Amino acid sequence: MRFYGSIPMKTQSSGTSKKVTITTLQSLYKNNDPITVLTAHDYPSGLFIEKTGIEICLVGDSLGIVALGRPSVNQTTIEEMLHHCRAVSRGVKTPFLVEGNMEVIRLEDGSEMAKTIQQITSIGIPILGHIGLTPQRQSSLG
Repeated sequence: MRFYGSIPMKTQSSGTSKKVTITTLQSLYKNNDPITVLTAHDYPSGLFIEKTGIEICLVGDSLGIVALGRPSVNQTTIEEMLHHCRAVSRGVKTPFLVEGNMEVIRLEDGSEMAKTIQQITSIGIPILGHIGLTPQRQSSLG
């Protein structure tokens, strides 16, 4: 059974946490242990994630709406993503980082992305997939 909410790994204040890697995440999954993920868009939220022991930190294009006040994620630029990724990565040292200038990139959509995903992973870049309803497609859905 998987969980939607969970208690993060040992907190940073104990000084016992190690860098979360893909191997760490695979082990947690294999042992049916919960994996916590939280989104950050700036240095302070990155520090918060670092101090709480959350396993995965995501910097997503939702920052266009949440941090920049835009009506849609589709208006978020690569330059803005990279700016926020750099800020978050200065605060996050232990959690696994997802998105640009990080340790893995996230691609959304389904089987139509399979060839692209295969090409990217074949050169050693890990990908976190996302399927289901995505805000990037809101215009095409009506």
